[in-house]
Amino acid sequence: MLSNYLVEENTVSGASDVGISIGSIDVGVPISNALCMGNTVESINLGVSPFGVNSATGIYVGDNGYATNVTVSGNYIASASYGITSSSAGGSSTNQDILISGNTIQSTTTDGIFASKTIFLRILANFIDISTGTALLVASSVTDASISGNQIRNENGAGSTIDIVIGAPNTQVSGNNVEGGGTSIYSVATTNIIGNTLLDPIFVGINLDTGSTGSIVDGSNFVYQNPGGCGYCAAVRINVASTTISNNHIVGFVGIWLTSSASNASIQGNDLRNSTNPISGEPFRYSAPTATGLIFTGNAGYNPQGTIASPFVPGGNYVLDAGGVAEPVNASAMTVWESPKNITVVIGSTWTSPTGGNAHTLVIEIDGTQIVSTNEPATDTVYTFNLTPGQTFYIQYQSTNSPVTFIVSGE
Repeated sequence: MLSNYLVEENTVSGASDVGISIGSIDVGVPISNALCMGNTVESINLGVSPFGVNSATGIYVGDNGYATNVTVSGNYIASASYGITSSSAGGSSTNQDILISGNTIQSTTTDGIFASKTIFLRILANFIDISTGTALLVASSVTDASISGNQIRNENGAGSTIDIVIGAPNTQVSGNNVEGGGTSIYSVATTNIIGNTLLDPIFVGINLDTGSTGSIVDGSNFVYQNPGGCGYCAAVRINVASTTISNNHIVGFVGIWLTSSASNASIQGNDLRNSTNPISGEPFRYSAPTATGLIFTGNAGYNPQGTIASPFVPGGNYVLDAGGVAEPVNASAMTVWESPKNITVVIGSTWTSPTGGNAHTLVIEIDGTQIVSTNEPATDTVYTFNLTPGQTFYIQYQSTNSPVTFIVSGE
């Protein structure tokens, strides 16, 4: 075994395969107790290696064999396919106890930091600035990984880019600051996502996809996906069962998008007040969630006491009587999901109905069934409805003076 190496304050430019290799020249030979710090590695090129390897990696930990107790810290890496790689090349062997911290990585085309076949991996306080590819990828062959305190910038990245990709089970992603890119955090394994700040992803801030069952998004994550952005976007997307989304500040065109696969999700204590659609489901992110076993409690901005979502149709829209029970067209709806609500509709004394035809000037539906449908609602009339989570409330009216008052109450 090779051991006790210091690689410090070197400048490497224009290498054809790997700028700095923390590994043996002989395949399968391990290396241990190495420190790689303060080096500058630039312009690592593809297509010119005489060995036909062409990984184009700035710093490679475990190259040819495997590595234990290695620290890669305070290096500057630019213009490579991979910035820093931790992955053993020694058959079934794995890297162990690898720390990657305080490095600056810019202009990589594949992954800023890539890790596979590693046990006990720490990726801490690095600065990664990319415009293509992925900033940080942890593959499924990694065990016991922590990604914390990193600064990632992807301000010019296309929508296809992903900042952090998690494939390793039980990875902790905490205290990172991520800006830009297509998706900020994409996970296909059980992940704890705690206290991160994710700003301006083009599509999704946190995407928990197939394989990430049991993931937890907790501890004051701040996720801002421009609420004026695309109709297929969300601050948080859940496409897997049994996740916990709690105590986060979430802003997006859709705050939390629950697909039909998001059964038994627990959505509690989140602040969604600035999201255009706080919680939505399939299809097309606009409808109520269809997943089963959902728990909603204490989410500010999501059907809270005293508000109603889109309570009425603008004046001039009314339903025509087709000779039977007519489904209101252009009706707006409130869906009760978090807690029971009491809805009171008060008809004022100055009601003026439209003239001519057989227009219904007041239509109210509960769960798709007409409860009220009339041309001449009595003035000074009060309608009261008690709704439980899952029920829908539709209302449509037309009056010259619009004297309808809505009161919504309930914890």
